[in-house]
Amino acid sequence: MTLPAAPACVTAADGTVAYGRFAGTIADPAIAAPGLGGAWRRKEWHYLSFLGDDAFVAVAIAQLGYLANAFAYVVDRRAGQRFAEMHALAPLGRGVEFAAAPGTGTTRWRKGRDVIAITATALPQGPGNGAASGWTARLDLALGDSRLQGEFDVVRAEALSLVHRLPTGRPAYTHKEAGLLARADLRWGDRRIVGAGLATADWTRAISQRETKWNWACTAHRLPDGRAFGLNLSAHVYDDAAGHSEEDAAWLDGRVHALGGARFEVPADPTRQPWRITSLLPDEFDLRFQPLGARRQVLNFGVIASRFVQPFGSFDGRVRVAGAEVAIGGAFGVVEDHFARW
Repeated sequence: MTLPAAPACVTAADGTVAYGRFAGTIADPAIAAPGLGGAWRRKEWHYLSFLGDDAFVAVAIAQLGYLANAFAYVVDRRAGQRFAEMHALAPLGRGVEFAAAPGTGTTRWRKGRDVIAITATALPQGPGNGAASGWTARLDLALGDSRLQGEFDVVRAEALSLVHRLPTGRPAYTHKEAGLLARADLRWGDRRIVGAGLATADWTRAISQRETKWNWACTAHRLPDGRAFGLNLSAHVYDDAAGHSEEDAAWLDGRVHALGGARFEVPADPTRQPWRITSLLPDEFDLRFQPLGARRQVLNFGVIASRFVQPFGSFDGRVRVAGAEVAIGGAFGVVEDHFARW
C-alpha cells in the first residue's frame, strides 16, 4: 500500500489535527494536552534496538508525566542467550529530558553515573557514503555485575508516521522504522560489541487512554539476497473501525510498505511457548515466533499499574510486500504483551 507524504505538523495553526498514516517524518509532532492535569496525560517514549551477529541491545526512555521509566538490556547470542538488564523509575520524571521531535534534539535519562542519551544527528555512513540523518545512542549503565558502555549509531530510513484518533477523541502520534543500518562500538563487561548490524526505532507521543493494552512485534533481518528487512506489527492500540492496526508495516532496504491488521495468538506461557501472528487480510503474512528469553516488569501502585512482558527470540514465516512474498527464517526480534493503567 502506497502512503502519502508526511505533513509538516501534527497540529495546524487552526488546531486541526492531520489524522492519517504517512511515509516520512513529521517534523513538528506537537500535541496539545488541554484541561486540568492535561500534561500528566501525555505519554512519550523513544525505543532503539541494535542487532549484531553476537548480541542484541535494546534501550528505551519513557516520560509518562508523573513518572518516567528507563530500561536497557543485552542478549548475548553466542553464550546460550545470556541476558542482563537494568530498569529504573523516576517519580515526576526527574532526570529525564525528552526531545521535541524524532529528528531533533536529545532524549536523555540520568541517575548518578548511569546514563542513556539518544541524540538525533547527521551520520557519515548514509547510502552512497554521504551524510545521513540518524540517532546516536550513548550508554553508560550498570547491567547486573557488569557495565555497558559506548555507543551505537543508527541510520534512519523512510518512516511510517501515524496520527491516530483514540477512542477518547484525543490524538496519538507514533513514528516507526525497522531494518535500519547501524553500527556499534560497545563494551559489556569483558565483551566488546563492535561492528555493523541492523536496528529498529519507535518514537511515540500520545494523549493516551487511562487504560491501554497492546500486542507488538518487531524484527530487523538481513535476507539471503542481502536486502535489509524490517517489520512492525501491533494490535489493539491503533486499530481502525475494522480492527486493523494502522501502524503495521514492512521495510525493504529502507522503504516503508504499509500492511493490514494483525491477529496475535498469545500462548499461556508467552516467555517459552511459540506465538502465532497472522494477517487479518487474506494471505498477507503468517509468522511464528519462538521465545528464547524475556524481559518482564509488573508494577502496581493502585491508580498506576503495568503488566509488561517482552520476549526476545526468532521469527519464521512469510510476509507479502508490494505484491511479492518475502520468506524469513531465524529473524531475531521481540514481541510484547502489555497492559497499562496510567
